[in-house]
Amino acid sequence: GNHDRVLRKGKIPPQRILKDLGLLKLIEPFGTVYIDELVICGLQFMPKAFIEVLKEEKFKEFEEKAERGKFSIFMFHQGISNYLPYLDSYEMFISDLPKGFNYYAGGHIHSFIKENLGTAILSYSGSTEFRTVKEASIKGASRGFNVIDTETGKLERVNLDGLRNFLVYEVKEENAEIMMEGILNDISKSEKPVVFIKYSFKEIPIDYFKDAISSIRKQSLILRISTSKITKKDTETIESISYEKVINEFFKDYPSHVGELALEIARTQ
Repeated sequence: GNHDRVLRKGKIPPQRILKDLGLLKLIEPFGTVYIDELVICGLQFMPKAFIEVLKEEKFKEFEEKAERGKFSIFMFHQGISNYLPYLDSYEMFISDLPKGFNYYAGGHIHSFIKENLGTAILSYSGSTEFRTVKEASIKGASRGFNVIDTETGKLERVNLDGLRNFLVYEVKEENAEIMMEGILNDISKSEKPVVFIKYSFKEIPIDYFKDAISSIRKQSLILRISTSKITKKDTETIESISYEKVINEFFKDYPSHVGELALEIARTQ
Protein backbone atom coordinates (compact mmCIF):
# COMPACT_ATOMS: atom_id res chain seq x y z
CA GLY A 1 0.00 0.00 0.00
CA ASN A 2 1.06 3.62 -0.45
CA HIS A 3 1.19 4.07 3.36
CA ASP A 4 3.81 1.32 3.51
CA ARG A 5 6.32 3.17 1.39
CA VAL A 6 9.54 3.99 3.21
CA LEU A 7 10.41 7.66 2.94
CA ARG A 8 13.80 7.54 4.66
CA LYS A 9 16.88 6.22 2.94
CA GLY A 10 18.26 2.99 4.33
CA LYS A 11 15.02 1.94 6.03
CA ILE A 12 12.81 -1.03 5.14
CA PRO A 13 9.06 -1.56 5.57
CA PRO A 14 7.93 -3.94 8.35
CA GLN A 15 6.41 -6.29 5.77
CA ARG A 16 9.91 -7.01 4.44
CA ILE A 17 10.99 -8.16 7.91
CA LEU A 18 8.05 -10.58 8.06
CA LYS A 19 8.96 -11.80 4.59
CA ASP A 20 12.56 -12.48 5.65
CA LEU A 21 11.24 -14.47 8.63
CA GLY A 22 9.13 -16.59 6.30
CA LEU A 23 5.88 -15.28 7.80
CA LEU A 24 4.65 -13.30 4.82
CA LYS A 25 4.58 -13.71 1.04
CA LEU A 26 4.93 -10.43 -0.82
CA ILE A 27 3.77 -9.87 -4.39
CA GLU A 28 5.77 -6.91 -5.61
CA PRO A 29 5.23 -4.94 -7.69
CA PHE A 30 2.83 -7.48 -9.26
CA GLY A 31 2.69 -11.22 -9.75
CA THR A 32 1.06 -14.56 -8.98
CA VAL A 33 1.22 -17.07 -6.12
CA TYR A 34 -0.06 -20.66 -6.34
CA ILE A 35 -1.10 -22.57 -3.21
CA ASP A 36 -2.32 -26.00 -4.28
CA GLU A 37 -5.46 -25.21 -6.32
CA LEU A 38 -5.65 -21.61 -5.08
CA VAL A 39 -4.46 -18.86 -7.46
CA ILE A 40 -3.65 -15.41 -6.08
CA CYS A 41 -2.77 -12.60 -8.50
CA GLY A 42 -2.11 -9.09 -7.33
CA LEU A 43 -0.31 -5.80 -7.48
CA GLN A 44 0.90 -3.20 -5.01
CA PHE A 45 -0.22 0.43 -5.03
CA MET A 46 0.32 2.05 -8.41
CA PRO A 47 -1.13 5.30 -9.78
CA LYS A 48 -3.67 5.45 -12.58
CA ALA A 49 -1.11 5.82 -15.37
CA PHE A 50 0.62 2.56 -14.40
CA ILE A 51 -2.71 0.73 -14.21
CA GLU A 52 -3.41 1.67 -17.81
CA VAL A 53 -0.12 0.05 -18.84
CA LEU A 54 -0.75 -3.09 -16.74
CA LYS A 55 -4.21 -3.51 -18.26
CA GLU A 56 -2.61 -3.87 -21.65
CA GLU A 57 0.35 -5.99 -20.60
CA LYS A 58 -0.68 -8.13 -17.61
CA PHE A 59 -4.41 -8.25 -16.89
CA LYS A 60 -5.14 -10.70 -19.72
CA GLU A 61 -2.41 -12.95 -18.31
CA PHE A 62 -4.03 -12.72 -14.86
CA GLU A 63 -7.38 -13.76 -16.36
CA GLU A 64 -5.81 -16.82 -17.94
CA LYS A 65 -4.19 -17.79 -14.63
CA ALA A 66 -7.48 -17.38 -12.77
CA GLU A 67 -9.01 -20.08 -14.95
CA ARG A 68 -6.42 -22.61 -13.79
CA GLY A 69 -7.38 -22.58 -10.12
CA LYS A 70 -10.27 -24.09 -8.21
CA PHE A 71 -10.51 -20.71 -6.44
CA SER A 72 -8.91 -17.44 -7.51
CA ILE A 73 -8.21 -14.16 -5.74
CA PHE A 74 -7.19 -10.81 -7.20
CA MET A 75 -5.53 -8.51 -4.64
CA PHE A 76 -5.10 -4.80 -5.36
CA HIS A 77 -4.39 -1.57 -3.52
CA GLN A 78 -6.22 0.94 -5.69
CA GLY A 79 -9.29 3.09 -5.16
CA ILE A 80 -12.17 2.30 -7.54
CA SER A 81 -14.22 5.14 -9.04
CA ASN A 82 -17.51 3.73 -7.71
CA TYR A 83 -16.34 4.43 -4.17
CA LEU A 84 -14.11 7.48 -4.76
CA PRO A 85 -16.09 9.34 -7.44
CA TYR A 86 -14.03 12.54 -7.38
CA LEU A 87 -11.57 13.77 -9.97
CA ASP A 88 -8.09 12.25 -9.51
CA SER A 89 -9.12 10.46 -6.28
CA TYR A 90 -9.27 6.96 -7.77
CA GLU A 91 -6.81 4.76 -9.66
CA MET A 92 -9.12 2.48 -11.63
CA PHE A 93 -12.69 1.77 -12.76
CA ILE A 94 -14.51 -1.34 -11.66
CA SER A 95 -14.58 -2.39 -15.33
CA ASP A 96 -10.74 -2.36 -15.31
CA LEU A 97 -10.57 -5.35 -12.96
CA PRO A 98 -9.39 -8.54 -14.66
CA LYS A 99 -12.27 -10.93 -15.24
CA GLY A 100 -12.80 -14.44 -13.93
CA PHE A 101 -11.73 -14.19 -10.29
CA ASN A 102 -13.85 -15.47 -7.39
CA TYR A 103 -12.75 -12.81 -4.89
CA TYR A 104 -11.46 -9.28 -5.41
CA ALA A 105 -9.62 -8.16 -2.25
CA GLY A 106 -9.09 -4.40 -2.23
CA GLY A 107 -6.93 -2.11 -0.12
CA HIS A 108 -6.50 1.70 -0.02
CA ILE A 109 -10.05 2.59 1.09
CA HIS A 110 -10.30 2.59 4.88
CA SER A 111 -13.99 1.68 5.10
CA PHE A 112 -15.49 -1.80 4.92
CA ILE A 113 -17.14 -2.37 1.54
CA LYS A 114 -18.71 -5.51 0.12
CA GLU A 115 -20.24 -5.86 -3.35
CA ASN A 116 -21.36 -8.81 -5.43
CA LEU A 117 -19.95 -8.90 -8.94
CA GLY A 118 -22.10 -11.62 -10.45
CA THR A 119 -21.00 -14.77 -8.65
CA ALA A 120 -17.80 -13.07 -7.41
CA ILE A 121 -17.29 -10.87 -4.35
CA LEU A 122 -15.45 -7.56 -4.23
CA SER A 123 -14.55 -6.26 -0.79
CA TYR A 124 -12.41 -3.63 0.88
CA SER A 125 -11.71 -4.88 4.38
CA GLY A 126 -11.09 -1.37 5.69
CA SER A 127 -8.39 -0.86 8.30
CA THR A 128 -7.51 -2.45 11.62
CA GLU A 129 -6.97 0.98 13.19
CA PHE A 130 -8.30 4.49 12.62
CA ARG A 131 -5.84 6.77 10.84
CA THR A 132 -7.66 10.10 11.17
CA VAL A 133 -10.18 11.81 13.43
CA LYS A 134 -12.65 11.74 10.53
CA GLU A 135 -12.41 7.96 10.29
CA ALA A 136 -13.05 7.64 14.02
CA SER A 137 -16.02 10.04 13.73
CA ILE A 138 -17.96 8.00 11.17
CA LYS A 139 -21.08 6.51 12.72
CA GLY A 140 -20.79 2.75 12.85
CA ALA A 141 -17.12 2.79 11.81
CA SER A 142 -15.41 -0.49 12.61
CA ARG A 143 -11.89 -1.85 12.69
CA GLY A 144 -11.43 -5.34 11.37
CA PHE A 145 -10.55 -7.73 8.57
CA ASN A 146 -12.08 -10.24 6.15
CA VAL A 147 -11.91 -14.02 6.03
CA ILE A 148 -12.77 -15.66 2.70
CA ASP A 149 -13.76 -19.34 2.61
CA THR A 150 -12.18 -20.75 -0.55
CA GLU A 151 -14.44 -23.81 -0.41
CA THR A 152 -17.80 -22.05 -0.19
CA GLY A 153 -16.82 -18.61 -1.52
CA LYS A 154 -18.47 -16.95 1.49
CA LEU A 155 -16.98 -13.85 3.09
CA GLU A 156 -16.88 -13.39 6.86
CA ARG A 157 -16.36 -9.92 8.30
CA VAL A 158 -14.45 -9.98 11.60
CA ASN A 159 -14.74 -6.81 13.68
CA LEU A 160 -11.96 -6.38 16.22
CA ASP A 161 -13.24 -6.06 19.77
CA GLY A 162 -11.48 -4.84 22.88
CA LEU A 163 -9.51 -2.13 21.07
CA ARG A 164 -8.72 1.22 22.62
CA ASN A 165 -11.65 3.61 22.27
CA PHE A 166 -11.42 6.73 20.11
CA LEU A 167 -13.83 9.32 21.49
CA VAL A 168 -14.66 12.40 19.40
CA TYR A 169 -16.70 15.31 20.78
CA GLU A 170 -17.97 18.58 19.33
CA VAL A 171 -18.37 21.09 22.16
CA LYS A 172 -19.92 24.57 22.01
CA GLU A 173 -19.49 27.16 24.73
CA GLU A 174 -23.21 27.24 25.58
CA ASN A 175 -23.20 23.56 26.58
CA ALA A 176 -19.52 23.20 27.47
CA GLU A 177 -19.92 22.59 31.21
CA ILE A 178 -22.46 19.81 30.69
CA MET A 179 -20.38 18.32 27.87
CA MET A 180 -17.22 18.29 29.97
CA GLU A 181 -19.03 16.37 32.70
CA GLY A 182 -20.30 13.93 30.09
CA ILE A 183 -16.82 13.44 28.64
CA LEU A 184 -15.39 12.71 32.07
CA ASN A 185 -18.17 10.21 32.67
CA ASP A 186 -17.48 8.51 29.32
CA ILE A 187 -13.74 8.15 29.79
CA SER A 188 -14.17 6.83 33.32
CA LYS A 189 -15.78 3.77 31.69
CA SER A 190 -12.96 3.27 29.19
CA GLU A 191 -9.34 2.31 29.75
CA LYS A 192 -7.16 5.28 28.71
CA PRO A 193 -9.03 6.25 25.50
CA VAL A 194 -7.81 8.58 22.77
CA VAL A 195 -9.92 11.73 23.04
CA PHE A 196 -10.53 14.48 20.47
CA ILE A 197 -12.43 17.63 21.41
CA LYS A 198 -13.54 20.19 18.82
CA TYR A 199 -14.44 23.36 20.72
CA SER A 200 -16.20 26.34 19.13
CA PHE A 201 -16.88 29.61 20.95
CA LYS A 202 -17.69 33.29 20.62
CA GLU A 203 -16.49 34.64 23.98
CA ILE A 204 -15.40 31.90 26.38
CA PRO A 205 -12.04 30.29 25.44
CA ILE A 206 -11.20 26.68 26.26
CA ASP A 207 -8.86 27.80 29.08
CA TYR A 208 -11.94 28.67 31.12
CA PHE A 209 -12.49 24.92 31.56
CA LYS A 210 -8.88 24.15 32.47
CA ASP A 211 -9.76 22.07 35.55
CA ALA A 212 -12.08 19.79 33.55
CA ILE A 213 -9.53 19.60 30.71
CA SER A 214 -6.82 18.65 33.22
CA SER A 215 -8.96 15.81 34.59
CA ILE A 216 -9.76 14.58 31.07
CA ARG A 217 -6.08 14.66 30.12
CA LYS A 218 -5.07 12.59 33.17
CA GLN A 219 -7.55 9.86 32.28
CA SER A 220 -6.74 9.77 28.54
CA LEU A 221 -3.88 8.21 26.65
CA ILE A 222 -3.92 11.18 24.29
CA LEU A 223 -6.03 14.32 24.33
CA ARG A 224 -6.21 16.53 21.26
CA ILE A 225 -8.16 19.79 21.28
CA SER A 226 -8.95 21.98 18.31
CA THR A 227 -10.59 25.35 18.87
CA SER A 228 -12.41 27.75 16.54
CA LYS A 229 -13.68 31.20 17.39
CA ILE A 230 -17.00 32.09 15.80
CA THR A 231 -17.06 35.58 14.34
CA LYS A 232 -20.02 37.62 13.18
CA LYS A 233 -19.17 36.70 9.61
CA ASP A 234 -19.34 33.02 10.46
CA THR A 235 -22.89 33.40 11.76
CA GLU A 236 -24.20 35.15 8.65
CA THR A 237 -26.44 32.94 6.54
CA ILE A 238 -24.87 32.36 3.16
CA GLU A 239 -26.62 30.32 0.52
CA SER A 240 -24.29 27.51 -0.49
CA ILE A 241 -24.31 23.95 -1.78
CA SER A 242 -22.80 21.41 0.58
CA TYR A 243 -20.86 18.41 -0.68
CA GLU A 244 -23.62 16.22 0.78
CA LYS A 245 -26.12 17.80 -1.62
CA VAL A 246 -23.73 17.39 -4.54
CA ILE A 247 -23.14 13.71 -3.75
CA ASN A 248 -26.84 13.01 -3.19
CA GLU A 249 -27.67 14.63 -6.51
CA PHE A 250 -24.90 12.75 -8.32
CA PHE A 251 -26.02 9.36 -6.96
CA LYS A 252 -29.78 9.94 -7.05
CA ASP A 253 -30.28 7.26 -9.71
CA TYR A 254 -28.09 4.71 -7.91
CA PRO A 255 -29.17 2.34 -5.10
CA SER A 256 -29.36 4.25 -1.79
CA HIS A 257 -26.45 2.34 -0.21
CA VAL A 258 -24.10 3.60 -2.95
CA GLY A 259 -24.80 7.25 -2.12
CA GLU A 260 -24.50 6.56 1.60
CA LEU A 261 -21.14 4.89 1.05
CA ALA A 262 -19.91 7.82 -1.09
CA LEU A 263 -20.86 10.23 1.71
CA GLU A 264 -19.03 8.10 4.29
CA ILE A 265 -15.87 8.00 2.18
CA ALA A 266 -16.02 11.75 1.47
CA ARG A 267 -16.14 12.47 5.19
CA THR A 268 -12.90 10.49 5.72
CA GLN A 269 -10.90 12.42 3.11
